[in-house]
Amino acid sequence: MSLLNKISGFAQRAKENVVSKTFISKDRRLAKPLSENIKANEIYFEKISTYGLPSTINVIAFDCISGLLAVAGVLNNNYIKIFGKGVSSMIKLPTSAGIKYLQFKIGYPTLIVIDKCNVIMTIDLRTKSIQHALQAQAIITSQTYCTGTDWLFIGYANGFIDVFDITQGLMSSYQIPNLLQDTQSEQEERERTTNYIVVDLQMHPTDLNILLIGYESKVFIWNIRESSIRRSFSLCKSDKFISCQDAKLTCFAWSPDGIRFVAGYDDGYIHLWDVKNGNKPSVSHKLSENFSPNSTLEDQTSLEPVYQIAWYSNEAAQKSYIVIAGGVNPSTLQGLRILEFDQNNGTKEAKKQTIVPLPIDLSHFLILSSNPYYLGMRDPFGIAILGIDHCLRVYGLEHDFPSLKLPPALEFIGPNVHNACHIPQLPMNIFEKIVTSTNYERNVRYLPITGGLTGPEHVYRIASNDLLVTIHQNEIVKFWNASYTALRPLPHLTIDCLQDIDDKNAFLYCLDVNKIDGTLSIGFSNGTIIVYEFQEDLEVPDQLDFKLRSRNEELINNCENTLQEISDLLEDMETGGSDSEKLPHEVENITNHHISTQRKQNEMNSDTNPFLSSTASVDESQVLLLPTHVQPNSSIFNKIDKQSCEKAGFFTALKITLHSSVKYIISIGQSIISVATDDGQLYVLDIHKQLVLFSHNVAQSDYQNSTVNSSVDFSKTDKPSELEGIDNTENEQNKPAFITSLKAFNTYSPLKITAITTQLYVSLSNGHVYSFDLSLIRKGLKVTRENLNTHLAFKLDSQLSDPSASVPDGQSPFATDLNCAGNITDHNTSKRMAAIGKADYRHQENPHMIIFVSINCVNIYLSGFNIKLYSKEVIQNQETKIVRGQIVSSNDSVCLCLLLSDGKLVFYSLPVLDFIFEVNLPSHCLLDKLQEASISSDGRIVFWTGAYEIEQYSFIPKNETKVTEQVFLFDPQRNIPPHPSTLLQQQQRPNKSWLDAVTNAFQREPLTLNELNLLMGRMPVEDHNEVRKKKIEAYKAKIEHQQNTSNSKNEGLGGVFSELGVKMNERGERLNQLDKKFQDMNAASGDFLKAVKDYNERQVRKKWWEFYTFSPMKAFTSGWRITLQRMENACAFISTNYVRQAKELYCNLQ
Repeated sequence: MSLLNKISGFAQRAKENVVSKTFISKDRRLAKPLSENIKANEIYFEKISTYGLPSTINVIAFDCISGLLAVAGVLNNNYIKIFGKGVSSMIKLPTSAGIKYLQFKIGYPTLIVIDKCNVIMTIDLRTKSIQHALQAQAIITSQTYCTGTDWLFIGYANGFIDVFDITQGLMSSYQIPNLLQDTQSEQEERERTTNYIVVDLQMHPTDLNILLIGYESKVFIWNIRESSIRRSFSLCKSDKFISCQDAKLTCFAWSPDGIRFVAGYDDGYIHLWDVKNGNKPSVSHKLSENFSPNSTLEDQTSLEPVYQIAWYSNEAAQKSYIVIAGGVNPSTLQGLRILEFDQNNGTKEAKKQTIVPLPIDLSHFLILSSNPYYLGMRDPFGIAILGIDHCLRVYGLEHDFPSLKLPPALEFIGPNVHNACHIPQLPMNIFEKIVTSTNYERNVRYLPITGGLTGPEHVYRIASNDLLVTIHQNEIVKFWNASYTALRPLPHLTIDCLQDIDDKNAFLYCLDVNKIDGTLSIGFSNGTIIVYEFQEDLEVPDQLDFKLRSRNEELINNCENTLQEISDLLEDMETGGSDSEKLPHEVENITNHHISTQRKQNEMNSDTNPFLSSTASVDESQVLLLPTHVQPNSSIFNKIDKQSCEKAGFFTALKITLHSSVKYIISIGQSIISVATDDGQLYVLDIHKQLVLFSHNVAQSDYQNSTVNSSVDFSKTDKPSELEGIDNTENEQNKPAFITSLKAFNTYSPLKITAITTQLYVSLSNGHVYSFDLSLIRKGLKVTRENLNTHLAFKLDSQLSDPSASVPDGQSPFATDLNCAGNITDHNTSKRMAAIGKADYRHQENPHMIIFVSINCVNIYLSGFNIKLYSKEVIQNQETKIVRGQIVSSNDSVCLCLLLSDGKLVFYSLPVLDFIFEVNLPSHCLLDKLQEASISSDGRIVFWTGAYEIEQYSFIPKNETKVTEQVFLFDPQRNIPPHPSTLLQQQQRPNKSWLDAVTNAFQREPLTLNELNLLMGRMPVEDHNEVRKKKIEAYKAKIEHQQNTSNSKNEGLGGVFSELGVKMNERGERLNQLDKKFQDMNAASGDFLKAVKDYNERQVRKKWWEFYTFSPMKAFTSGWRITLQRMENACAFISTNYVRQAKELYCNLQ
């Protein structure tokens, strides 16, 4: 039997070769080369854009001066992505340990990274490379940056604190010892139960000399200049807090004015401390009592620690707010707790308590500041919250905490994206209709990321009408304008599908965008189809036009009624008033079949991928092949009344309920959609008239026809190995084939040779392809199991080795393109063609070709005649399969591009299918998600490169689509303002009174930046700009001197006098400077002398009784009076001597 099968296969192949050669010899256009201008050396990959992120994120950082946002991936994802205004850049790290801390050197092109291996790295944002890397001495547990300086304070698990020099990438010589160990007594050291971990660090908001250091049991205020403890704070000092003495510190935060700080503990308490009183807290709060007053005892015992806290102020409203994460039972409340205080309230209780609700519990948060100083806590504009799902959400700090729109890449993980559908080259009118900016979009608040620069060669947008549709967790559909290299969000088009369906466990299976009117059709796993109509922005008329609007509405309603009456009349005339002559709208009576296992919302596998074909296992007993007529108002349609809304976007228009999972949806024209379900049922629906035009279970009828024949048609195949496999696997014949592709094309029908009609092609997993003429369907085409074979257009050679396996769309036989047609007519045929059972060829004006791509080969058929012209076996082994096929055009030529499952792109010429070139996709391409890859006809490919990342490449580059990315993260025009301590020094009065001098004698000046640098061990270095200015001035002076010297040599005596004049001018300038200094000194001494005289006169005018009462203060005052009298005499003497010396010096100079 095997030998007979081989002979039959060879005979069939020989017969097809005879037919194809006969057709080609009669029409040489069928062999005309179409790929002459496709050159192998012109095929190469060129990156266009990157969408999304490789993974979720774990750490964030923000620079309010540079306007940049940085995010770092979770463990084993060693990358940092930095976002600016419409730009972003990825920086790869050499570590895979995960990032622990991210910190910008605010206002400078430096980013500090600390990984979980305690390696400190500095990244230069100008070169996007690592500048320094230093291994820390111990485990890093906390860090704080002193804004405006080069110093990063780092706390260790051993209690010590180092200072990291950001510029040099080294540790400074300044170190803070283990304060907790140094201040403990011997008994406390023996009974020590706490660790020496530095829990938290924070610089003072205004004073560079103060650092707040927190250990588990005690908080210290550290004096940096004197290297000493200024004050310590502990709950153990007060008997009032005996119950809290075992609580451990978890976090703290300075108040914006720096006179208080708030500390959070692991027992759910927060305590407010006054910096002048370390004995006990001024105010204490138990968050569970404030935010959960009705909580049970069990809730009280399962409280979370207060694991993060922040304190910011609103200067305009004169209020301050404490933001708290944790402190309550997470099962009762999810969100941030906010306590509101009056700034002038002292240490009183909170005035108001609110909650920022969150959809999921948070991991940590970051206050987004608008001022780099004061710890960024004066008038911040928002708060960034990172949830336990590693997704970022940003909220404004207004009354209702509005959500802020994130960059597109971050929207891919909020919520997480599961699947994506890239729709290339939409018609211009539909594309502009969908992506046009709306009033809603203009009112969307975006996260103010304004940093970064682009070069002159940077391309923001390419010439393509591409739309990207992403399906996210909880069946949320988002739309993006993919013609922008950084993606442009279309928030007004976002759809929450679960709000429109009853079954909340259903998941999205497929979707289709109508390229005529923009209608969106979405199919779900429970058999529901939702049709969304697109509505543009509506202009709101003025109130003065109310009467005119009413008249217009009445006129429109009357016209609609008239048109409806005419339509009903035409339908009655067409049907002839007889029930037997009505259009036979057929549908299979299928019992309700519910999917036993539904997808979890966060599951991502091949069975739940809406763009991945899955196996349909249909029980024959559940399918009744008795067709019933469907009335025009079928119960499967449910029209949704359009709600009056002026917002643009997609709105639910129609709900269709079928009995099995919707596998494929395609739109045909403006009102027809064709649907294929998971059980092999095919529907053609008119969504405008709400009619079922056609319904038949193609897969089940095909299976029954094969069963009736009780044998496989071996004469139609030429693959002996596959035939032997079919003989050995009887179980495969016990299951119906499943639908693997659904396509519609305008081409020639086998029944008509000149008329082009819409043909609907349905391919099955067994290689059978059925075609249905839409014009016949509109006239009431009736298909039964018996006459289904009349619609069998093709029997492809390739058959699936495992029909029950999940097969991608491109791996089963399907029509990738349609540019050819023919016809089988009843005219006289030649003897040769009649002998092989084929009609004779008739010349057509514009022949069409259909290209079918199977799992291992490509077949090209002549449309209408359904004759195989060319065939190519692409895959020789069973491990590799064809995933996708697309006709690509370039330089007025076309070729066939095939995407293989091993990550290769293979190019073949058309129509003869000669090999052109083979190229590998980038190495980071995800091969297991190639089924969702998209190839456009202009030579671009879109594929997944990460869990939430998509990249687009051009493999046949063109001049008009050439894309260059030229992004600069640092803008040198953005400068950080001077430190507040510098401004305070500049604002001090230059001429101090004697009283100011005496008062400041007992107080040290605030620590300056230069003094801090000296304390940290850095030698004073002149400013580079000042050094440069001095060099320029010296060079100019040198040039002038040389010119003067040359002039003096040429001019003789005149040059000598000119040089003497220059020297006299310089002498005059020095005299003017000396005179100015003398006047300033004379004025200062005169003011001081006058003040002393005034004081002596006041003492003389005192009465006798004012001197009688003795007190220490009076004694001190009298002593000072004698001292001041002596100072007055000394000043008078000094002033007289200064005047005399100045006069003598002036005379000498003259």
